[in-house]
Amino acid sequence: MKKIFAIALAVVMVLSIASVAGALWEPTPADPATDFRIQVSAEKYALETGTYGYKYVATETITAANGADVYYVVKLVIPSNPNDEEKAATVKVNYDGIQGTNYSSNTVGDIINGNSGKTGTYYYNGSKWIPADQFVTNPSDVVVQARCFDTSVASIDVEASAKRNLKEKFEWKGYTVTYNGTGIRFTKGEGEEAEYVRFTLGSDGLASYDTSSTTTTTFESNLFAALGFTAPELNAGKVYMTETNLRNVFGFSYKVTDSVDWTATNYPASARNTS
Repeated sequence: MKKIFAIALAVVMVLSIASVAGALWEPTPADPATDFRIQVSAEKYALETGTYGYKYVATETITAANGADVYYVVKLVIPSNPNDEEKAATVKVNYDGIQGTNYSSNTVGDIINGNSGKTGTYYYNGSKWIPADQFVTNPSDVVVQARCFDTSVASIDVEASAKRNLKEKFEWKGYTVTYNGTGIRFTKGEGEEAEYVRFTLGSDGLASYDTSSTTTTTFESNLFAALGFTAPELNAGKVYMTETNLRNVFGFSYKVTDSVDWTATNYPASARNTS
């Protein structure tokens, strides 16, 4: 069965210093169907010949032979009007035992910019991404022919993933959040009317209350309730705002992947009986 995964990654981290456990924040996973619309897929094909020519047929069961050719399609779908997260997604293609160039350096935004702003469907031809409209006159060219190297199992993996830059100011539950690695501030309002609480962060992520905060008791209690810990817990050294925990609560981390593999019908040279 094909494997197409859309994952909003949310890794919950348990930290401990001596006998004190770090605070656990468990965010509601984002819905990748609405928040991250990039799609990737990989499919195996077989070349079938007949009296009147040949055709490519999608198949999941075909095997490979060392030194022989295989056929595949790797596809990327970029939605129209992609959001910042989608533009920032890094696209990767990795080959193992199959002829092709590993691709992992560019983002979706780079691909769009390099093709006159085109979104929609792209195909990977073994070395670069090509917009689907370039195959209109010869659709069969989307199928790539490549050599299977001397191996027992060959595979192609394709992935698109994105992570938010936490050090760019963002909004969360009505607060403006500013993070610089050594501190994090939550603000509401502007100018002289602004209220904020700032937490200083140790090298291990341990959070402490910054007395430069300009706030009221109500503001503090509402903020702590939104964050999921209490002032006594903070003062007791039980709150760790590591980047992982911060991303769990505020950030996005998306990944979509797909892969195909071929089992070679003969053994690689290193495994053959030479006696």
